[in-house]
Amino acid sequence: MRCGQGGDGNHSIAEISNIEIYARSGELVWKQESFPVNDPNFGWDGTFQGEPMTSQILGYFVEVIYTDGKTRVFKGQLTLI
Repeated sequence: MRCGQGGDGNHSIAEISNIEIYARSGELVWKQESFPVNDPNFGWDGTFQGEPMTSQILGYFVEVIYTDGKTRVFKGQLTLI
C-alpha cells in the first residue's frame, strides 16, 4: 500500500491512528498512535529496548483514518533485514 492511498481505492489517508509491531512470540516491540502519514519522525528505527533487532519476521497491525472519516485495519507480517 502506498502511503496516502487506501488499499481499496483512491481514498486519501488523513492519519495513522495506531500502528503496532510484534515479535513472533507475541511481545509488543513498538507502538505509535495518532501521527501523520509519511512523517519520518514517527517511524520505527528497528530497535527494541534500545538495541537493534536481528533479522526476523514480525507481525504488524495498522489502523488508518481516511479523509472521509472511515477507518480500515491492515495486518500481516514484515521481514526485518
